[in-house]
Amino acid sequence: MSVRLVKVRDSKSLPDLKPRSAAAIERIPMEIWYHILSFIPEHYRRFLRGVNRFLHEIALDEMYKEIRLTTRNATNFVRADRNQILRHRVRHISIQPEFFPETLYPPFIPTVPVRKSRLCFPSFFKKWYARKSRVWKCPYPTPENNLDELEIAGESLAGFSKLKQVNITIYSVDPSPSFSPFLKTLWVTRGHLLQTLSVNLTPEKMAIVLDPTMATELSCLTTFELRFRDSHIPDYRYYNRPIIRSTLLPFAQALRETLTSLTIYPCSQTYLGEFFKAVGNFPELKKLNLGILICEHAYAMEEWEPPMNFVDRHGASVEDLTIHKALPGESTHSPWVHHRFAHHFLPAVRRLCIDVYYMRHGSGISRKARRTPTNPEMLRALHTLVFADVVLDQDKVRENLPISGKFLRRLELTVDYITAKFMNALVATTPQLEELRLQYQYTMEEQSRTPFSTEMEMERVTGYPDWKIRYLRIALHSEKCPEGHASEEWMQLIA
Repeated sequence: MSVRLVKVRDSKSLPDLKPRSAAAIERIPMEIWYHILSFIPEHYRRFLRGVNRFLHEIALDEMYKEIRLTTRNATNFVRADRNQILRHRVRHISIQPEFFPETLYPPFIPTVPVRKSRLCFPSFFKKWYARKSRVWKCPYPTPENNLDELEIAGESLAGFSKLKQVNITIYSVDPSPSFSPFLKTLWVTRGHLLQTLSVNLTPEKMAIVLDPTMATELSCLTTFELRFRDSHIPDYRYYNRPIIRSTLLPFAQALRETLTSLTIYPCSQTYLGEFFKAVGNFPELKKLNLGILICEHAYAMEEWEPPMNFVDRHGASVEDLTIHKALPGESTHSPWVHHRFAHHFLPAVRRLCIDVYYMRHGSGISRKARRTPTNPEMLRALHTLVFADVVLDQDKVRENLPISGKFLRRLELTVDYITAKFMNALVATTPQLEELRLQYQYTMEEQSRTPFSTEMEMERVTGYPDWKIRYLRIALHSEKCPEGHASEEWMQLIA
């Protein structure tokens, strides 16, 4: 077993991974490549603001598949002769119909750790970016722009014969009146080709995007994602507004025959049962992503039962289950919500992502919340287990691994530290594990109070020659320091 260990602090610490040609970039794993991009110095980013002509050149590439459309480039997008070529290749359109401060530093800017003498977008990167990412977004939007030009853009949508995906993001600013006609034109002309619709907005804006009368045009839609802005999450009564009853329910009901993937994040536990009861059965559903909002009201603190009519119909078909938790305050019933719901889906789930923050606070867990399935055969289909965005107590993890680890192929954990006892339990209970992702999360006091030797931790992890693991990623993050400054990244590729 050969091991290659790379410690990443900035771009200078990866001299052997700097791309020299398009072929060199292709040999770099995508996860490592994106991690390299996060260390780009600020003066590179300032230089990369003038990327308009570079993006236009990429747009002419024959492998071009995706366009991200916002306000400024809509007119040019329609009038330029080059778009006659693009309309027959674009498969993904992302629409952000307003100016928002977050777009000042958008993630789409092509960045690469190059020397100062090579700050002129080398040709190899242009080819890689067009071939691998297939992304093109507009130049930076400005507040004075409006959406009148989207009416013109709507007339050109009939030429997109390969359009498969549309992402729509609406923040706090109201789009212009021309936006709704633009979307209707989009649904009528290309709706029968769409396979994925992703919407990120506030509930007040749902009526602008989710038109129940247009849902019938999306006859081939298989993936529907609805995400509400995190800054707009009050109590459960927020999700019982008439706009949701009159907009989301009819829209989802019109799509239920074709959907294989459904995301609603977040959603109150009260409204969740009502949603599934009103919408009905999803006969083809395979992937379910739910964000359950638990509130500090007496009504919401009651022990919640999963919608049994939905469980009976889908408990044997859903293969990818993700349950997140948006919790304004601590609740002793919240673990039981997630555990009880996941328990009904375990016989068919292959990938389970669940928030288990309560595992660290054992004293506050009710007895029902501590129950786990006693029959390991129930988890035979489970290949991937993800404990997301939490810090786990290793004793609790070791208690659950004998049940859940027998058939695991991939495991993601966030832990305080690694001990030999934990590693022995992990190796003994995960005989088929091929991929392990560990993230340390510790405070500065913990770091100064106890010796923290990453090299020693790595020796513990890699000291099992009979383990079948092929990929390992370890990340160290401090809670009190900005991420990217006081964090260290350890990645190990095992041949």
